Amino acid sequence: MTEYKSRLVKELCDQLKNMPEVLAIWEGGSAATGFEDECSDLDLTIVTGGKNGDLIFAILDSLLDSQHGIARRFRVPEPSWHGMSQCVYLLQDSPEFFYCDICTVEKDNPHKLSENDRHGKARIHYDPQGLCVDSLTDPAELQTIARRVWDSATAVDFIFEIELAKALYRGNYIDCASIYHTFLQRCLIPLMNLKHRPTKADFGLRYIPREYPQNAIDEVDTLLRLGSLEELKTKALHMLSMYQEIKQELQPKFQ
Repeated sequence: MTEYKSRLVKELCDQLKNMPEVLAIWEGGSAATGFEDECSDLDLTIVTGGKNGDLIFAILDSLLDSQHGIARRFRVPEPSWHGMSQCVYLLQDSPEFFYCDICTVEKDNPHKLSENDRHGKARIHYDPQGLCVDSLTDPAELQTIARRVWDSATAVDFIFEIELAKALYRGNYIDCASIYHTFLQRCLIPLMNLKHRPTKADFGLRYIPREYPQNAIDEVDTLLRLGSLEELKTKALHMLSMYQEIKQELQPKFQ
């Protein structure tokens, strides 16, 4: 943890842990997964007794603006997909690459970004009630995620295959590259995630270099690098072949 981040975390925790609404504070992201470095941002989870997002962020707005200056601020519209209140801050005095991603989550919410298999082992800053418990994601929930990822990828694959073939036939590089990358991220990568890291099937391209086997990392790296139209055509055929092979391999699990 950098000196700046360490001081900031202490400032935030000293303020928040005196609020009766705040039950626990812990850090996720790279701090939880073991990949923290000088470029890491701050991913903070604040557990509250009720819907206190507005109150918490009002306090943080005042504190951060007075002590550091808020250069940019984005409050995620609610209801959010994860059921939490979330706000991202870029501070005027922050180091390069640094920002704060802060979530508030109610105590009764079963999802607190603390499942070890998906989010790593949280760095606890304040937890007098022992709310942050090492746990694994419920197998039934993982199966629900896997089914959603599988259905999303395989329901539309034929559309993108046709559109990619059409663009390649016409020879329009911009259309080809656009549809190629759409297929890669919408269809192939989800299935590769299901194969190589099923607990994070819905993570897209994030963290692939950390978690895929090296041969699969090399495949993704190669597919992402496009050159001429002829090279794109060659890689498109390889990508479609990979997709069909993995789809056939996984299909018995989703029939």
